[in-house]
Amino acid sequence: MIITAIVVGIAFSVLSLVQRNIEKIKNNLNITTELSLFEQRLYTDFNEHNYITKENNKLMLVSDIDTLIYNFNGEFLIRNTDTIPLKLDIISTSYFGNKVENGNVDAVYISAIKEINDYGIFVSKQNDAVQLMNTDGF
Repeated sequence: MIITAIVVGIAFSVLSLVQRNIEKIKNNLNITTELSLFEQRLYTDFNEHNYITKENNKLMLVSDIDTLIYNFNGEFLIRNTDTIPLKLDIISTSYFGNKVENGNVDAVYISAIKEINDYGIFVSKQNDAVQLMNTDGF
């Protein structure tokens, strides 16, 4: 009887350990899926919009038919009216290869270190002829 109670106790202990590990794996999968979907959406938005500007913790993407605003709050991210539950920070932005703090942007590096260690997102866009002419003063 005592041996049965010990075996049952060990079995429940192992079961609870396995359940906790499965829960951690599930949470990591949800976070990586959310990050992957965000990265795909940001890449698409970057390449669909003509002008991208950064002001403080906001990215504004402007095209002829649409304007998007990404607001990085540290604890979550807002894309227009959508709240994305990711803790992301803008680390650096550049324009034609030059690092910029605010203003026109064609590349951005975003850190997701608060979600997953050593995870960063780099997104850049191809500049079209209009941007090149506007930059060179034509």
